[in-house]
Amino acid sequence: MIYTIKHSDWQWLIEPNGKGRKYVLKYKKPRQWRACGKFKSPETAAQAVADGKTGVKGWDGLKHEKPFPALSAWLIDPTGVVLKAATRLLRAALPDLPDSGRGFPASGR
Repeated sequence: MIYTIKHSDWQWLIEPNGKGRKYVLKYKKPRQWRACGKFKSPETAAQAVADGKTGVKGWDGLKHEKPFPALSAWLIDPTGVVLKAATRLLRAALPDLPDSGRGFPASGR
């Protein structure tokens, strides 16, 4: 499964590493996904984002006023494609739909 979340201008993605049982944490900067670490589970990757221990200086140096959501708040996409397509369809049908700050932005990944 692939997990995604958007927080402010930052987008995060957690996906399984095809070579083993680890999960790769990626961030989008500015339009390209970049890997920043491997973790034993999606939970530990999400916790690294929440704790500011990702290895990405721009994120880790930020002071977050409210707690970052745990993995349970991240969007789950078992295929890596379905949520992106569904989000685009919803945005096209409902252009006034507010962006909650979670998941995919209007432009997708």
